[in-house]
Amino acid sequence: QQFTANVYKDPPYVLTLLYVAHGLASVIASYVILYKNTLLDTRSKYAVIYMMYAASWISFGFTTNYYFGIFFLILCSIFSALHAPYQRITMQNEVPFQVRGRVFAMWATTHSLAIQIGALITGFIIDLMGIQYVPFVTGIIAVIVASYVFILASRRDNKILYNKV
Repeated sequence: QQFTANVYKDPPYVLTLLYVAHGLASVIASYVILYKNTLLDTRSKYAVIYMMYAASWISFGFTTNYYFGIFFLILCSIFSALHAPYQRITMQNEVPFQVRGRVFAMWATTHSLAIQIGALITGFIIDLMGIQYVPFVTGIIAVIVASYVFILASRRDNKILYNKV
């Protein structure tokens, strides 16, 4: 809401347009991934997809009107949907059955903690630099994390083995 009011200088309904575009793109991309069974075969490909997600989020930060904002949020949704299966596949295929429930619980708890830490960091960014810098800083953090995963994947076994059901 602050982004549309302070950066775009548009009325509050523009926020709804951004959310609807983001949500619809996510649902459509997820449906296509499900329908086509789109799974990537290496971890480094997922890392690159995550980098593209971060790049589209950073690009959103450069937008000065909501038309371009919608475009980059749609890209964000598509790359996010492409990356999402990686976490589940890794936990379902590589975590031993005996501890899988505990690992899923730990993942959910860690995910919730990450959201709260992200909100705290976002608040600091808004307070220290302004709302328009949130996509830049958080996007750069995502690129750093994705680069780290890419380097780790390149050094280790990069292939993902899928259990056929």
